[in-house]
Amino acid sequence: MKSEFDDFERWLEDTLTGLAPASRTKLLKKLGMSMRRSNQKRQMQQIGLDGRKWAARKSGSKRKMMKKLRLARFLKISSSPNEVSVGWRGRTAGMARVHHFGLRDRVSKGGVRVKYEARELLGQGRNDADDLSKIIETWLES
Repeated sequence: MKSEFDDFERWLEDTLTGLAPASRTKLLKKLGMSMRRSNQKRQMQQIGLDGRKWAARKSGSKRKMMKKLRLARFLKISSSPNEVSVGWRGRTAGMARVHHFGLRDRVSKGGVRVKYEARELLGQGRNDADDLSKIIETWLES
């Protein structure tokens, strides 16, 4: 399925080809920071990539879910001259994967296995392509 983000990626690739590797790395890091910020904001509001609210807790508790996953110390950015990635590492990555895809996991060590609801934690939202293109345009103008 073709999305507007596919067109954006092609445009971005064409634009970045002419930049020096150090400049590309800096720009990609800036784009990664923007993506992290938009994903953190969406996680704070407890909404998915499509704008719908996450499934409520099974316990009925009104407390916010996954508050620490959105912190910068867990949600890392890695960039090189050719790519940028935003995501989790180690045990945090495993926990995020379970919640993002709605997999089964143990609640506690030796505890019962529970099927979690899928809650989209990370990805490209509706306005992300527009925000990223503005950052690139500003970068190229300077």
